[in-house]
Amino acid sequence: MIYFVRHGESESNVNQKMGGMWAFEVDVDSPLTEVGREQARETAEKLKGKKIDVVVTSGLVRAKDTAEIINRYHGAPVVEM
Repeated sequence: MIYFVRHGESESNVNQKMGGMWAFEVDVDSPLTEVGREQARETAEKLKGKKIDVVVTSGLVRAKDTAEIINRYHGAPVVEM
């Protein structure tokens, strides 16, 4: 089984700025907001009983933080791509 999860709400989302690896905005790598952290915690709870062998994330701080929060119940290796 493969689970795809988008990162939680980021500061760029709140400020309606384009973000990400290919964005033209100055604020390319914005962190999660507290709402985004809570969204990641809720996702972690939903995936708590699932078998997770590896977590794959981009190098963006919001994606890595989301992955780490979700992975707290699994302790799976986190691979950054």
